[in-house]
This record gives sequence, C-alpha cells and structure tokens, in this order.
Amino acid sequence: MGGLPRDQWRVSVDKYAVPELGHMLVQDIDLQDVLRVLEPIWATKTVTADKLRRKLNEILDYCTVKGHRAGPNPARWDGNLAFVLPSPAGVGGEENYPALQLKDLPRFWAALSTREGMGAAALRFQMLTATRAGAIRFMSWSEVDLESKVWTVQPGRRSSKIGRRDGPKRVPLTEEMMQLLTALPRQTGSDLVFWAPRGGALSDATLGKLMRTIHDADVRAGGGGFVDAKTGETVVPHGTRSAFKVWASEMTDYDWNLSEAALWHKLGNKVEQAYARTDVLEKRRVMMAAWARFLSEDQQRSVKIASVA
Repeated sequence: MGGLPRDQWRVSVDKYAVPELGHMLVQDIDLQDVLRVLEPIWATKTVTADKLRRKLNEILDYCTVKGHRAGPNPARWDGNLAFVLPSPAGVGGEENYPALQLKDLPRFWAALSTREGMGAAALRFQMLTATRAGAIRFMSWSEVDLESKVWTVQPGRRSSKIGRRDGPKRVPLTEEMMQLLTALPRQTGSDLVFWAPRGGALSDATLGKLMRTIHDADVRAGGGGFVDAKTGETVVPHGTRSAFKVWASEMTDYDWNLSEAALWHKLGNKVEQAYARTDVLEKRRVMMAAWARFLSEDQQRSVKIASVA
C-alpha cells in the first residue's frame, strides 16, 4: 500500500471511489465505473486522481488473485485507460495546493523560526530548498556532501517523486541550509536527517500540522493567518513550492527554467531533455541564496531582487 499507514492510504479511496463503487460487487466493476470515479477529478486534481487510479488497480488486482473477479483490470493504465484519459504528465502539471502569499512569506518564516523541534527544522529546510515534503522526510546523511555543499537524491528513492528512469537530482546547499543541517542532532543508529522522536521518519502529517498550528496562533493574535489568496484555505507544505515559483517569476529576473529546475520539474520536450547536460547547479545556488534572503527580510520591503545569473 505504498508504504503509507492504512488509514492514510485509503483516504482518497473513501472520498472518491466508495461513493460510486462501494455498493457494487468487485466482479461487476468495469471500465465505465472506473471512469465515473476518475473523470470528474482527472483534470482538476490530477495528482490525486492518478494516485487513486493506482490504488484501484492494486485493489482490483488483489481481488482477481483472490478469485473474487475475473478478466482484465479496468483500472489498468497501459492498453486500457491510456486510450480514454490524457496522460497525467500532460494534463496540468502539479496539483494546486493552498500556497503562502508573497506578502505573508517573511511573517510566516519569522513565526516558523521561533519554533523548535525536528518538524520545524524539516519545514524550514523544505522552504529553503523548495523541494517536496517526502524528499525531506526521508532525506539521509549519506545523500549529503557537506564538503561540496550538495544534496543528491537518487532516482526511485522513497517519496522523492523521481522516476527510476530519471537522473539524480542535486540540490545546492546555501549557507542558510548548511547552518541548519550542521546544527541538527543525529540519531544513533539512523541515517535519517530529520527523524521522529520515537524513531523513524517524520509522519507525512507533521509538517502540515505545524503549518496549521502557526496559522491558528496568528489568528488568535489578531492576524489574518496564512491562507491561499484564491481559495482562502489554510496553507500546506506543498504550497511553499508555489510561493517560491511566484517569487522567482514576479520578483526576480531569474530564467524561468532555473526555478523549474529547482522544483525538479522536467524541462522542455523529450528531445530537449535528452540533450540537457547540466542541472545549472551553481546558478541555482545563487538563486536559492536570494530566496533565503527574501524569507528573512521585512515584509514591507519593496526593492526588486535582481538576479546575478
């Protein structure tokens, strides 16, 4: 079940699939039934829909092995749903998550900086690097070269979202990131950089809960909290990546592809990707240092950050 606790694994199944398929016998579920579940969210919640499709595929495969159904799996992608649904990679990129607004970023960073604990350190590191929460949660010291100031994540590493056919992803470690890492306590017998008090990796809910706690504290203090500008929803960890992209696009002169590389997005078409021979590591190092300065500066400042790329 993808390494997630059972109750977390089935959240999307309960929300989207059970209302449509819960009353049916598994032997009666066909392609049109699966499409009835997936089509309403395929274009708007592509990441969630694709994960749900994979879960349905696993469930129905299991039912077939156990003898509860026969015939082709209607949730299979290749040679099946691929003919009637657009590829997840081409629908619209990453799903839109409630994102921090630019005006709130320094204020949120200041509030986060007062928090102690491994969860707060992990969230600060995620914001500084603009990487995914899963990549941070399972980050290991063996991936970090403190001398070269580079963090390298290999293809297929757990929760990294790096495909096994993709190349490794390198993250330049700025001075702010290095200071954070070198101050971290290490857990005996564990290679994890950010670890839970009881051992093992941090829960995938830890960072989100911390963001809600900071939001609630700001509201109690008379502030407006930290919400997405369009939806009004409380911000989530993944939304810090969107905030980084907005900053890079609207407040700097950095090339679009430079921030895309920082987000580990694939650039261009397959031909362009095949000829890409560099990940512009040092240019990204300069950009990420500017990002760290923005986070720590006063929210009233209005001077445009010019790139030196």
